Amino acid sequence: MKPDKLFQRWQSRLEGFQPDLKKEWALCRRTGEVESIHRLRVLLRRARLYLRLGNPILGKEKVENFRVWTTRVSNAVGRVRDYDVTLAWLQQQPGSLPVYQRLSKRRAMLWTAARPKLQRCRELPLQALAGKPLKRQPKKRLASRFHKIIAGARTEVLEFNSPLDPADTEHWHELRHDLRRLRYLRELYLSPKQQKADRLLQSVIQLQEFLGEAQNCVAAATVLPKSEAVPEVKRLRDLLSAQRAEWLRKAELALKEFQKSQALKKVK
Repeated sequence: MKPDKLFQRWQSRLEGFQPDLKKEWALCRRTGEVESIHRLRVLLRRARLYLRLGNPILGKEKVENFRVWTTRVSNAVGRVRDYDVTLAWLQQQPGSLPVYQRLSKRRAMLWTAARPKLQRCRELPLQALAGKPLKRQPKKRLASRFHKIIAGARTEVLEFNSPLDPADTEHWHELRHDLRRLRYLRELYLSPKQQKADRLLQSVIQLQEFLGEAQNCVAAATVLPKSEAVPEVKRLRDLLSAQRAEWLRKAELALKEFQKSQALKKVK
């Protein structure tokens, strides 16, 4: 893709984040609804990467200030999100109602504490895009950064060593970050129609889902009551451990196939 076209697509997607962010921010702050919290965090993650891509154009300091703010917001509601995925999981487990009720109360308290931190939605630092049309050189730098970041993520995924150890969450947590960069930049490169047919993107999404489910098991284990003396809690922890291992087994198989794919090796 030529630098001009990539720039236009990047600018269009980035500018589209602002109305989406304001809308989701208002909904999240008003309701604290499960999916709204999730969508807000995803929006902020995407915005961070796209802004990072445009550092030379938008201004490194402005991008960094916005990144710090988005990270602070994501962390503020992150613990609430951990409770949300745990409660959704508990709803599927017979005999877990007492634990579910206890955690529901705790979730409500956490949201009450987190909500004041969502006072004002910031504007993305897009002032540099509002003036005269950019010359070709900044667009070429953006294209260069795009290819550098996506190539780096591809290399990390290709060189990632299995097995995925259930006990070593940091090991595969980094893999999740690399897959996220690969996915978001691939989506930027492709049109919505192309995305639906892109095998590489579908493989990334599937692998992300497997690792995401494993991470949800980790989050739930930290949220459950600490007392192992309660038989129900011990049973739930054992179940989470088994499910985490199974999700990682699926992820490991998918990763090995993905690392062999020509589509991944051709990414640049």
